[in-house]
Amino acid sequence: MDHHDEKFAPETVDEQIELHLQQLPIASHTSLDTRMLKDLQQIAAQDVQRIAQVRARLARYAVENGEKRKPIDLREYQAETAPLLHSGSQPRKRKAPGARRRLVTVLTGLVAVLLLASMLTVFARIKLQQEQTQQKIHQTATVIAKPVLHGSSAFLLDADKGTVLVDVNGHARVSVAHFTKYMVAITALENADPNQMITIDQASLDAVPKGLTTAQLVVDDRLPLHDLLNGLLLPSGNDAASVIAYAVGGNPQNFVAMMNEEARQLHLNDTHFSSPYAVSSADNYTSAADLASMMRYGLQLGDFSEDITGTIYTLQASANNHSYVWENVNLPQVNEPGVESGHDKEIGYHAIFTPQSNGHLLIGVELNAPSPEALNADVSTILHSVKP
Repeated sequence: MDHHDEKFAPETVDEQIELHLQQLPIASHTSLDTRMLKDLQQIAAQDVQRIAQVRARLARYAVENGEKRKPIDLREYQAETAPLLHSGSQPRKRKAPGARRRLVTVLTGLVAVLLLASMLTVFARIKLQQEQTQQKIHQTATVIAKPVLHGSSAFLLDADKGTVLVDVNGHARVSVAHFTKYMVAITALENADPNQMITIDQASLDAVPKGLTTAQLVVDDRLPLHDLLNGLLLPSGNDAASVIAYAVGGNPQNFVAMMNEEARQLHLNDTHFSSPYAVSSADNYTSAADLASMMRYGLQLGDFSEDITGTIYTLQASANNHSYVWENVNLPQVNEPGVESGHDKEIGYHAIFTPQSNGHLLIGVELNAPSPEALNADVSTILHSVKP
């Protein structure tokens, strides 16, 4: 930085602050900004006084020694002080008065530079706080609707903007059992090649808890991962989840850890998994808000988006596998385009719907509605309560 630049001179900092305040919009003049600017003005004034005192002392020192201050030759200064950089048994030589004066001048310059750097840091912090204030004002201007619904929780997200449009108990935690398959698919696609061939083994099938829905996989069949995802997502095949967990994670425990890490990276703070299967437990939970965010991310993954929106998938028999026909057991029961809707004893009648509005993709979640009719009415209420 050019030390002759008046913009950065300590004496002009107070003027720079006044000019900065005059240029700011009134809306950004928060009390915190005001206090910080006043503190900075006081610091600047004190710095000007200290620098003036140092200059006065240096001037008196120069007069007393009968000579004027001269520009410093750094090469000469380094040559004179170089012996000090090396350790040895010889005693130090006493510096000449001229060297002392040059050292004082250098130190004074360093102090001034440090003071200026601290002032510029404060300016940067003020600017950052002003930007954060403007962001908060923008967020406040986006009204989050809270319509009266039959269900216990609901959430509506503008997937294109990332803006929350509706939030009714959106962060209330519920059983994740029915929705575990979504994170199984996302984790698999993030950690394996969709074309990876996976062999169906008996150990993976035996690990599936009794009574859960399956894709009727056959031992020794070899299927690519993207076909297994259809068996996972459409019929909610827990056998497909088990095969994927062993193939991608080595075992279900490792794969669950990968699922939880994926949830952490997606900032799903209301979500935790204890199993890759659709089972209910105290450590297996999510929320309407997290489901919407999870679906928003999943729909950006090509294989996930294609598989989850299908109604039926037919896999022809080949040298590697038997034939399979997988149907979506959670066909939408609402009047809006949906990923799924259905009924579960843990979360009642529910829906994950993905309509378009004004060219924007919306992702909505409704949980715990008492009936299909109430679910449909709630979805309609949610969508008519906002104008994205």
